[in-house]
Amino acid sequence: MTIRPSAGHRRVHLRFEVMGSLSASFLSTETLPVLNLSGSGVLVEGTLPLPVNAEYRMQLVLEDLVSEVTVKVRRIARTGEGLSIRYRMGLEFLATSEEAIHVINQIVTMSEADV
Repeated sequence: MTIRPSAGHRRVHLRFEVMGSLSASFLSTETLPVLNLSGSGVLVEGTLPLPVNAEYRMQLVLEDLVSEVTVKVRRIARTGEGLSIRYRMGLEFLATSEEAIHVINQIVTMSEADV
């Protein structure tokens, strides 16, 4: 059996309605600047808001360490106006490597000494 799209139809591939639930994930290459950091989480800023309570795996780059972490979005705050709207997002660490925890603690300790 051959199914062809009708003339003038933009869809080239056949589509099927999903019954039940499926999930998809995507890889984003947006770098989110770190505004503040603690042993339990990080405040980052981005151009698009992430959904509150969503969980993500991301790369955390601290000094020379690149670590895979799992985070949960805990809060969102919109900043700026017009074309310069940004979103500050509080992310809770759910899973981090021991090495990342060590580097975070060093950074926090050095910051406390500077105050």
